Amino acid sequence: MAGFDRTDGADVLDLAALRRAVRGCTAIVHLAALANDSAASPEQIMAVNVLGTWHVLLAAEAAGVTRVICFSSVQVFGIAEGERLPDYFPVDDARPCRAMRPYGLSKPAGRGSVRGFHRTDGDRHGVPAPGGGLG
Repeated sequence: MAGFDRTDGADVLDLAALRRAVRGCTAIVHLAALANDSAASPEQIMAVNVLGTWHVLLAAEAAGVTRVICFSSVQVFGIAEGERLPDYFPVDDARPCRAMRPYGLSKPAGRGSVRGFHRTDGDRHGVPAPGGGLG
């Protein structure tokens, strides 16, 4: 198991460092994100959450990693913080993305990148959107 953690100085915007970190891995669980709208500027949120996810996918591809799980968020649905009521219950992946703020808007872009890689490379990738913190 390899770690790649911001608290240790790692940065998903550093593609070369990511490529070094994933060498020898068979799977990646990608949770790196600026995880709320107050975590940084909108530009930084988009850079880390969108470009960072793209970098994870590029590093995985270069290393021959066959499984990548990139976590999304219920923020993509635009309902997590009371922005609007859900159209129906239970909330599932068929619900349209209606994010209204930078963090929520960044997550569908990352999901789209993962799904695009999944369709083109034939490997198994997933994008769960958990409703709360992990741990």
